[in-house]
Amino acid sequence: MPPEGLIRTPNAVVTASVIDRARRELYVEGWTDVALILWLAGPTRDPHVLIAPISEVKMEAQEGGEKGRLLALARTTQDEARVICFVDADHDRVLGISHPPNVVLTDGTDAEGYALEEQCISRVLLLGVQSTKVSGQDVLDAVLGVAREIALLRYVQRRYWKDLPVNSVRLTSVVKARHGQLAFDFAKLLRCVVSNCGGKPSLPEVLERLAEAKSELATVPDKDLVRGHDVMAILGEVLLGLKVCREDAPKLVRTAIDAGCLARNPNLDRIVRFVQGQSS
Repeated sequence: MPPEGLIRTPNAVVTASVIDRARRELYVEGWTDVALILWLAGPTRDPHVLIAPISEVKMEAQEGGEKGRLLALARTTQDEARVICFVDADHDRVLGISHPPNVVLTDGTDAEGYALEEQCISRVLLLGVQSTKVSGQDVLDAVLGVAREIALLRYVQRRYWKDLPVNSVRLTSVVKARHGQLAFDFAKLLRCVVSNCGGKPSLPEVLERLAEAKSELATVPDKDLVRGHDVMAILGEVLLGLKVCREDAPKLVRTAIDAGCLARNPNLDRIVRFVQGQSS
């Protein structure tokens, strides 16, 4: 179900076998993506274009969660020019993973990444919490520095040990912010993750793979590595020190995204033009 107050697109629940071939359709991973696209398209959105999260589609996939189901839909409809699936890139570009032609990947790893710009963070700090204690660029640099270390661990997980329980450790237990400065206990995160998987792989094995990944990915931009959800959690700790509760931090940061980001993000621009009825 959509969040309270978000208008549900009529007739969103469909099966892949009965996609309306007379209608342009955009499928995304979740309601946050729907809200972002509706916001950026604004009044220029074509009301005849369907925008729906994959949860509204009766589609099965063996693995991969909502992304897996969305990619399964993309494979089923890849010959339909009127159907586009907007999918979180994650590390697919870095790993060289290919997708059907009707898949458009996020410009960064996920949709939350569209808020990872200096002007967005500065707007949150100045207009949102009315603070001039730290600059948006300083906060962004610090947050991305922490998020990149976590991203390398996620990369190692995806490439070598898919069962490595990175998500079993809450970032709030290893990331703290005081006076705009971040303290990150990466060693504790690693110990906990390895402990939670029973010591297999061992800590030295994980450290070895991390060192390799750090060297291998040294020239890869942050936007293609860091996970937006991790960044939001880290920003939540920064904003907590500015009297913003953790649950509200991601909402506040997302409101700083404006149409100016389309010029810097061609894939998102393509999606917005699609729902405006323009050529994709």
